[in-house]
Amino acid sequence: MNIRQLRDLAIKFIGLWCLMSGVLTIPFIASMVGYSFDAGFHFDHVLSTLLYLAMLPLYFGFPYLLLFQTHGVAAVLWQEEELSTGPDFDTSLETCVALIGVYYIPEALFKVMSHLEFFAVRPEGASGYGYTNFLPDAVMLAVAVLCIVKSKAIAAYIRNCTE
Repeated sequence: MNIRQLRDLAIKFIGLWCLMSGVLTIPFIASMVGYSFDAGFHFDHVLSTLLYLAMLPLYFGFPYLLLFQTHGVAAVLWQEEELSTGPDFDTSLETCVALIGVYYIPEALFKVMSHLEFFAVRPEGASGYGYTNFLPDAVMLAVAVLCIVKSKAIAAYIRNCTE
């Protein structure tokens, strides 16, 4: 198995994980919609429901890209000449760094959106949970994006540190 096949396989595995995460959110979103109807359309319930419904296309669009547009995702993450070369340490490390970022984006995005929903409709007397955990989750999202965007620089830094 060459590096291109390994990359495609890893992207598809992450796509499958993202799809399962999206499927697992359906009951939660359905209960939010049901609760919004039962609660009599209060602003906070409607806003919460709309935020989660807005995330629904992402929960299924992102896995679609990873599962069915694998070559397009690989072309965005890596240059075509890098895809055609054989496996070397730098390319493999860059691949791993980018895939770690792709792996953590759905989880981090869901957590950040949950915090934004908490900030928008904070119930009276609610604890500061949303405030204390927002920063670590936002940092996780930022690091995941950085792993994708700057995978080459991160791999070069790791390579320099290990020599």
